[in-house]
Amino acid sequence: MSIGSSPRPDPARSGPSQPESVAPQAVADILILAAQVLARDPGETRSHLWSFLVNGVAGSHLVPGRVRTILFRASGMDISRRALIRPQVIFRTGNVSLGKGTTVNYRCVFDNRAQVTIGERVGIGIGVIFITSSHSSGDCRQRAGEGFLATITVGDGAWLGSGCTILPGVTIGAGVVVAAGAMVTKDCAPNGLYAGVPARRLRDLP
Repeated sequence: MSIGSSPRPDPARSGPSQPESVAPQAVADILILAAQVLARDPGETRSHLWSFLVNGVAGSHLVPGRVRTILFRASGMDISRRALIRPQVIFRTGNVSLGKGTTVNYRCVFDNRAQVTIGERVGIGIGVIFITSSHSSGDCRQRAGEGFLATITVGDGAWLGSGCTILPGVTIGAGVVVAAGAMVTKDCAPNGLYAGVPARRLRDLP
C-alpha cells in the first residue's frame, strides 16, 4: 500500500450494508400518480381508496403544506396552488373549489356530496363544518324523511369563525364575517356581521 492511500474497507468488519433511503420527491411522485389514477377510477373501491389518500395521507401532519395541495389537486379537487389547507381537514368527495389566498384551518369538515365553492382570500377558522346533505321532515314514524343535496357558496374575502356550521343551499356573500359557533341556515348578504343560532345579521360592515 502506498503512502497516503486509504485502506480498503473490510466487509467482514464493516457489517451489513444499509438500504438506500427513498427520496421524499419519489414518495410524493408515487402518491400523486396514485391520486390521479383514483380520480379516474369510479366505484366503491375507488371511493374508499380516495378517502384514505386524501384524508389519511394528504391530511396528515407529516405531509408539508405544498405537497398536500399538490395531492389534493391530483385527486381531482379544484384547489388553487395558492390556497392553504391545514392538516386534519376532512373531505367527503372532490366536489370543492378553493380560490387563491384562501386558508382552511385545522379539523374543518366538508360534507361536500354537493359542490362547495369558496372564493378568494377567504379565512376559514378551526372546525368549520360545511353540510350539503340533509333530509326533509317526515311524519312521526320517521322524522328524517327523503334526503336531498344543495350546494354551498362563499364569496371573496369572507371570514368564517371557528366552529361555525354552514347548512345546505346557503350562499355567503363577499366580505361577510360569520362569528364563531354560529349556524348559518339562510343566505348572508355581502359585507355584514352574522352571529347566533340561527345566524342573523347584527350590523353592516364597511
